[in-house]
Amino acid sequence: MIYVYAIKSKVRNYIYVGMTANITDRLHRHNSGYERTTRSNLLLKNLCMLFSY
Repeated sequence: MIYVYAIKSKVRNYIYVGMTANITDRLHRHNSGYERTTRSNLLLKNLCMLFSY
């Protein structure tokens, strides 16, 4: 299953939209600073999650 998700920074006015097959791991990677695109915007919260087969 493929997930499309949006996460928002709690610190800055920044929203990131992405897609993944493993939503739990992906959100962990974003919040741990492993992803370059969201590294400077840590403290993220999940805004929306959609899924497709």
